[in-house]
Amino acid sequence: MKTSIIQSKKGMTIVELMVAMVIFTLVMVVLYSIYFSSLANVERNKEANVIRQQTSIGIRKLAAGLREISGPDDEDIVVANANELTFYADVENDDVIERVHYYLSNSKLMRGIVEPAAGDPLDFSGAESSTEVADYILNNGSNPLFRYYDSTGQLTSLPLSSANREAVVSINIKVLSDKDTSKPPKAINLETKVYLRNRKSE
Repeated sequence: MKTSIIQSKKGMTIVELMVAMVIFTLVMVVLYSIYFSSLANVERNKEANVIRQQTSIGIRKLAAGLREISGPDDEDIVVANANELTFYADVENDDVIERVHYYLSNSKLMRGIVEPAAGDPLDFSGAESSTEVADYILNNGSNPLFRYYDSTGQLTSLPLSSANREAVVSINIKVLSDKDTSKPPKAINLETKVYLRNRKSE
């Protein structure tokens, strides 16, 4: 007598199905995490580029103004500190000298302008009108915004006295900016050196 052996084909059990669903879910979570992380990095890079462009424009304006400094009684630089600079120049190209004030306010680089009142000498006692040049600035005492050099190329010590201000022939401007230091990209580092045209370098 022959005994016939019947093989039964079984489908996936509930346990196997649950394991497959868990694995699929984990894979999808990882893929979505990578996708959204990439999107976030792209957005941060775009934002950093906008900040870089705005900061670069502000620095170019500052540098252009410094090259044209010219003030009453030969006192063209009034204040020269690590993170503050006040000078006289025609920064609006209107043949009128303005009093220009760059300074840090919290994390913002600001520019203040005082228009002169008519008179001889010009009167700069009016109210200062301030505008934002750049935001998310990281400069501080250990990373100064401004460094000042004399005709020998020596870095002058701060704070600058009136005599030391008159000896300055070039100013190094270095701006550090980062909206979120805990996330990429790295902080923006923009630097330029300006030689004052009305100062002798030799």
